[in-house]
Amino acid sequence: RSSAASDVYKRQIINGAMNCFALFQLVTLPCFATAIMYAGAISFFVSDSILFYVRFRKGRPFKTHFGVMLTYLLAEFLIVSGFILLAA
Repeated sequence: RSSAASDVYKRQIINGAMNCFALFQLVTLPCFATAIMYAGAISFFVSDSILFYVRFRKGRPFKTHFGVMLTYLLAEFLIVSGFILLAA
């Protein structure tokens, strides 16, 4: 169980680094596309956080992965939309 917990922390650190890069892009190239991509990165972080909570928390009130999938799909949509707007 402790190795699973350490994997969670490693993934969250990597995900946090992704958020730092997205924030750096937003600061260096402030436009609507990078703001959308940053919102997608934050949504992806929230998705992973909910996933880890649902998966590893005993006696949890939430037993479904609806919140995980909702925030994950939102993140994917926002990140791809940002790339498309940035390329246009």
